[in-house]
Amino acid sequence: MQRILSRWRGRVFSVFDRSRDPADAAGAAAAVFETLFRTASTFDPTTSFEERIWSLVVRESERAPRADVPAIPPARLKESTAARAALTRAAVAALPPGERSAFLLTRVARLPLPLAAVSCGTSEVEICRRLVRALTALAESLAPLFRPHPKEPDVPRDAAEPA
Repeated sequence: MQRILSRWRGRVFSVFDRSRDPADAAGAAAAVFETLFRTASTFDPTTSFEERIWSLVVRESERAPRADVPAIPPARLKESTAARAALTRAAVAALPPGERSAFLLTRVARLPLPLAAVSCGTSEVEICRRLVRALTALAESLAPLFRPHPKEPDVPRDAAEPA
């Protein structure tokens, strides 16, 4: 059991960390391992362990409710790494469950399409469709990160001083 935890906990946590705050991500990762250990006696030896653990990640990921993407002022996004991280997490959490799972498995966990499809219980073609929809939605939600920030007007030094 300890070898499983040491090998997989970082990868599982990193998937949840992209759509939840760190405390919730840790709780979701713990729930995956709790389910894994609780259901160990029913493990089907004809399936791979990777399929099993990623399917549990999908189940836990899809259990989370969709979130709203907050409107964060451009100036705050420019100066705050935490604000950028919060916007990114919220944008991923706002995806519909199937799209969120496709994105997290293929882009965060870097699973090959066949393994992501089996873990999600769908076809590779459907994973690709979900991924395209997820990337399109993320591009829209994360657009404030890619827009140039309004430049502050240049004020001549003399004009800034009181008369």
